[in-house]
Amino acid sequence: MRPGITDLASIKYRDEAAVLALADDPHAQYVQHVLPEKIELAKEYIRRSSLPLDLSIIVTTIVIIVRDRIGRRKCDAVVGKTPESDPP
Repeated sequence: MRPGITDLASIKYRDEAAVLALADDPHAQYVQHVLPEKIELAKEYIRRSSLPLDLSIIVTTIVIIVRDRIGRRKCDAVVGKTPESDPP
């Protein structure tokens, strides 16, 4: 199966760096928990592979990206941060 732009694991672990940053041992957390789950999600995709599933994954990814950007803008507005105030 060729890799794509997004997949079930990309959606589930979109905040993987933040999750691992909270772990006492990020490497162990990744090897023991995250990686096995990603492998299972890849197997699930292979079992369920279809155009409707692909479309669902793409739409879900787009919705998450848009929602996160809107949320970030709202948060920035609350603290008075503007794109111009960001350091280069």
